Amino acid sequence: MNPIFIIDGYNVIHTINQLKAHLRRDLEAARLQLESMIRNYQALKKVSVYLVYDGAKIGWFKPAHSKNFKILFSHSNEEADALIKRLIAQFSGKRQLIVVTRDQDILKFAQSKGADTIAPQEFFHRITKREPSVELSKKYDASMSQDELQEWMDIFEIHHKKKSND
Repeated sequence: MNPIFIIDGYNVIHTINQLKAHLRRDLEAARLQLESMIRNYQALKKVSVYLVYDGAKIGWFKPAHSKNFKILFSHSNEEADALIKRLIAQFSGKRQLIVVTRDQDILKFAQSKGADTIAPQEFFHRITKREPSVELSKKYDASMSQDELQEWMDIFEIHHKKKSND
């Protein structure tokens, strides 16, 4: 089974400079940027994601769900840490669990439950890393003979001037 990522949303946003820059304009813009990046990663890697935000900071919440991507806000009277710990307890021992945060209390709790942990910077690197498509490289042979190259150049009327030794 694919791993489950539990992500401390605001912790990641406040750690990554590219996301922090959005905070100057709008908290919602920072969240949307992070969510978009995670969705792209999640679609490629086929992982399950629980993105958790502190609902106390906004006073209201609108949870978003899809089959393997859930955005959760803690209730206004609790911090996201409590919700994250409940999720860790719920999934520990059932599937590979990866917790993304730099919060020491959550890190210790996650490790005590056997979960893997990664820092927001490492996670950001993972979700933004551009990997060459293995499928495309298997499907298409990128090598081309000199004759094939000349044929394509003729088709597109690309003329290569040869040096003459006159």
